[in-house]
Amino acid sequence: MALSTNSQSIDTAVFDTIYSKRLRQVDITDTKKVRTDAEEEAYQRLKRKVIRLYPYALMARQVNMDIHSNFDTFSTKKEKRKYKAATEKALRERFELELKNLYRSDGEVLVKLIHRETGLTTYQLVRQFKSGFNVWTYQIAAKTQGFSLKETYDFEKDKDIEGIIQFMQKEGSLPTGY
Repeated sequence: MALSTNSQSIDTAVFDTIYSKRLRQVDITDTKKVRTDAEEEAYQRLKRKVIRLYPYALMARQVNMDIHSNFDTFSTKKEKRKYKAATEKALRERFELELKNLYRSDGEVLVKLIHRETGLTTYQLVRQFKSGFNVWTYQIAAKTQGFSLKETYDFEKDKDIEGIIQFMQKEGSLPTGY
């Protein structure tokens, strides 16, 4: 009889040992969407644009950071003006031909990618270094191409772009920084 009582106490005993196991992190970047042929073609075009333009956005971020870090070292307006002119000249020599060879439809994506990387609209970036008239002229030129330099990157609205960037970075086919 004592054995049965003892087995009953084992059956009702509470164990305080908890087993745990750490699982690897899983990121869900995009759910499988059913797209029509036209939607899929537009998505693939967007993907090619992002791959081609993302390095320019990273360079814009780096140049903006470099300019602001160097700009604080100058004490007079004349030194700052000379620095701005020399930097603009160097950037024009480096990028003008490449940017002129972009398609008209690339502008909207580039403006959004620059805002994503710098936190400032392209309009704000240009306004920091150019006069109001020059920025207005650039804005008019952008408007004639169907977009605005004041466009912002919205993670919700531009989730296709964000999904492409996240996927390609994890895959290792997009640069992560300059």
